[in-house]
Amino acid sequence: MRYTLSAIKVLLFTLFILSAQTAFSQSLTDEEIKKNITSIDEPLKNITSLEPRKFEYNTGDYRHLKLPKGAHYGFITEEFQQVFPAMINKTQYSYMEGKNFYKKATVKSVDMEELIPVLVAAVKEQQAQIEQLKAEIKELKQNSNSNNSTSFKK
Repeated sequence: MRYTLSAIKVLLFTLFILSAQTAFSQSLTDEEIKKNITSIDEPLKNITSLEPRKFEYNTGDYRHLKLPKGAHYGFITEEFQQVFPAMINKTQYSYMEGKNFYKKATVKSVDMEELIPVLVAAVKEQQAQIEQLKAEIKELKQNSNSNNSTSFKK
């Protein structure tokens, strides 16, 4: 009986903790936690100004950075930074350069995840242009057909 009573107390205490966590937790929306929300300006222009590259890291000269080997796809960070400076991350590496002598190297990289919303905005802008061109082509075809049919009636 004593053992069962202890188990019940532990169970009740656990339930109390879980319910307290639920009561004190909150669910926040993006509108609540984000501010200065605006549209992305000229996404297509910015995306088309980027130069995607295929490259390999210089692993021989920079072994201490433990860069990945083989072919990679991405951007030259300094070029990318001119278009999207806020999407550049800086990582500092500390490495031994001789006995008891450490050096620091800063390596820039592109935050590819941040690029996704710009790509979506660029696709939407491009799709709007395609739809506009489709409408213009349809209108030109209709005008051409109506002109052809009136010229045969004369």
